[in-house]
Order: sequence, then structure tokens, then C-alpha cells
Amino acid sequence: MKILHIAPLFTPDGAFGGPTRVALRQTRELRSRGHDVLLVGTAMGYGRILPADIDGVPVKLFRAHKLLGTSGYGGLFSLKMLAWTLWKSRRADVVHVHLARDLLTMPTALLLTCLQVPLHLQLHGMIGPSSKLTSRIMDMLATRPVLNRSATIFYLSNMERDGLKGVLPVENLPVRELPNGVPAAPYEPRPDIVEVLFLARLHVRKRPVAFVEMAEILKDEFPDASYAIVGPDDGERVNVEQTIDKFNLSNRVHMEPGLAPSQTQSRMASSAIYVLPSVEEPFGMTIIEALAIGRPVVITNSCALAPFVEMNRCGFVTDGSPEDLARAVSKLLRDPKAATDMGLRGRLAVQKEYSIQHVVDVLEARYGNPRTLNEESAALLAPAAEDK
Repeated sequence: MKILHIAPLFTPDGAFGGPTRVALRQTRELRSRGHDVLLVGTAMGYGRILPADIDGVPVKLFRAHKLLGTSGYGGLFSLKMLAWTLWKSRRADVVHVHLARDLLTMPTALLLTCLQVPLHLQLHGMIGPSSKLTSRIMDMLATRPVLNRSATIFYLSNMERDGLKGVLPVENLPVRELPNGVPAAPYEPRPDIVEVLFLARLHVRKRPVAFVEMAEILKDEFPDASYAIVGPDDGERVNVEQTIDKFNLSNRVHMEPGLAPSQTQSRMASSAIYVLPSVEEPFGMTIIEALAIGRPVVITNSCALAPFVEMNRCGFVTDGSPEDLARAVSKLLRDPKAATDMGLRGRLAVQKEYSIQHVVDVLEARYGNPRTLNEESAALLAPAAEDK
């Protein structure tokens, strides 16, 4: 099949987070199965010449521009990407859009649906209830028409599926669960390491400040432990630096820039424990990446993967407070054997439930059978509706 994947933004430091890593992995696996797949998106931070491939995956990138007066990624646009995608989609068997409320993927998806191109949409937790006026206007003009006309809507978890009901009635939409997947990764035990890692965007929802406050609580109990914060700034860097200075932790807590998607797991392998204090996490790609290489995780109870972590006993689920995060990390640092066992259980569980091979099996099945999930969608959503 000729397949076109469309994702919002690529940068050298992986600033857009999970959606771009997901798109790269899906594209790579689909190509390994003989499909002709091209990944399309915009780019920032690469200099004058944009790359023709990322981590070995062929890409067609266009320079992103920002509307005056806007902040974040929502104001990015590229008329060249829009025009090129509309032209290229006519020659594709499948178009898969990694959709966000933005001026990159949303207008593209809307125009493609107007041209009656069957779209497979993947939401990545980016489409849900919002009280912002701009989001409500976009939902009325674009999001709802796009969702209603799609061939498939892939959601990450029940949390995201239920959140869709804050955007439009979803009982008759062609929804299908599609978790994120990771490729098999080598297991590298490092019993000599006493480093606790935070690897994510420095965004308020990811709560890197809580990670620093956790380190302050633990500093006396574990004087040899170190803490690393790795990720691109998304608004919280100044607060993190101020908190480090406040507690005089500059010799314990180290900050590192964001990494390309291909480098995240090798960086995780240099740590002992992965901590993600984020709230309302729709999935948590970095969580399964850490588990895939045998590192135990510490997360919060509002993360969609909390039941998975608890069921497989591969880490600790906390209430998100610095104190509870510290208690969980303390247990792991005091008992390296238990931490190793948790990491190994997590590795096996991820191989079973979140392999990229399984994810692409689902994609291939849907690509070959568009518009056949309406009855299944209604059955999936009925229990949730009754709970309400």
C-alpha cells in the first residue's frame, strides 16, 4: 500500500514529544513490511537545509511558521505543507493524520475530508474537552466535521475515549483503541548507577518542579544519589532552575537538553529509576520506553498507564505529591533487588502488550477495512455512557 502519515512538528530535540516518536516508529515498522510509506510534517530548528530522513525514516518536511501573537505550537502553520499534502494524498491508498488542535494537521484533515479522502486519525490525547474559546471555535468549525467524516479514530485509552464526549457525541464514530508501541530493546542492567531520571518536556503538566521537590526530600537519606532532568523547555525551565537554586541542589540535580527520539532509551539506560510526575497523562510514551529496557517507573494515579503499572508490579503509582514520589523512590533505592525485579516484570509486560508489531498489526487491519467499525464503536462506548 501507498501510505501517507502526517504529523505536526519535528525538531532535533524532539520538542513535540510522543506523537512524533509514535509516527516515526509506525512508519518504520510499516516500511519493514513492504509498504510504501512517507511521513510528512513541519520542522523547526534544523537550520537552512531540512533533513530528508529522521532516524532512517524518509520524511518530507516543510518549514513551520508562527502566527503573530500566538504562543506554543497551536499557532504554527505551513501553506506549503498543506498544498503538497492535498496533491500527494490523491496518489495514496491510505492517509493517516496524527491530529492536534493546530493550524498544521487540522486544516489539512478538514480539506482532505472535503475531498472525500478516507482519513485514519490518531489523537494522542490532544483532542478533548476544553474551555478555551479558541478551542471551542475550532471544534465547531473543524474538529467535529473531521471526526464525523473519518474512516477511523484511534484513541490511546479509555480516558481519552471518554474525553472525546466533551467534543461531540461519539456513539456512532468509528473509534478503535490503539496504544503506543515500542520496538524490542536490549536489557542493560546497571546496578552501579544511582541516578533518578525525569525525561519529558519541561511543561507544567509534566511537573518537573515536583521532581526537584522530591529530590530535596531524598537528599539526606541518599547522599550518593543524583537526579537528571532531560527535555526541551516548554514553559517550566525557569521555575525548575529557581527551585534547584532555592534548595541548593545544583550539585545533585542536573539539567540536560532535549534528545532526538532515537536517543531517549539509551539515555534511560544510564539511569536506575524513571519518574514521571505528570497529571492527566493520556498515555505516557516514556513510561513504556523505560519499562522496555527494564527500568522501574514511578508515576501518578491520574496517568492512563497506572492500572498497567500496578497490575504488573513494575513500579509505584503515587498521588503525585513530592512526598509520595519520594516515598516510592526511597523504596526502590533502598532495595535494588526489588527494583531490578520490577524493571524485568515491566520489560516482559511491555513486550507482550505494547510492541510496535502489535500496533502495526492493528493499523494494517484498519487500512484494509475502512468504515467497518461503527457497530463495534457503539458497543465499546455504551458501557461508558451508562456509567455517566
